Amino acid sequence: MSRVKTFTNGGSILPGDLNAIQDDYEPAFSSYKVVRRDLSASLTGLPPAGSLFGTPVYLDASDYAGGSRATKLRVRAVLFCDGVAPGVAIDIAWATVTITDMVPSFGTLVPGAVASFGTQAAHFKGSQVSTDFAAPAAGYYMFFVNMASTTVGQAAFSHITAFAELQLRQV
Repeated sequence: MSRVKTFTNGGSILPGDLNAIQDDYEPAFSSYKVVRRDLSASLTGLPPAGSLFGTPVYLDASDYAGGSRATKLRVRAVLFCDGVAPGVAIDIAWATVTITDMVPSFGTLVPGAVASFGTQAAHFKGSQVSTDFAAPAAGYYMFFVNMASTTVGQAAFSHITAFAELQLRQV
């Protein structure tokens, strides 16, 4: 109680005052903040499924702890298509990455960390977000673009550009 009395300068505080204090600080935790932003993946014609983009990063959710609150993440992605429709569904996801001899390779998809665009038309531009997902174990991660079909790549002469960011909030 001494902290509340110090906060109120020795005066009294009513339950309504505590609600107002909570209303003031709640958005600092529950609103999304950008943790990681990768500028782009630019893919033309038949790229391999699971094309990585951005820079591998080490992510440790304890660096973003918010007291007793759970740390939740989501992927926000933006996709642009040129005048030739890609012809396949496109996902932008957050996944573990393995680095061997300085070459990153796709590891395991983080459950729930996928922003799905489906099959888009020519000249498409849009944004999608994944669902909230629990912060994964500390480790190396990276964004990747995944074509829904592993046997049929992006249409020849089509070009897509993707931007992605990892967002965080505490709930």
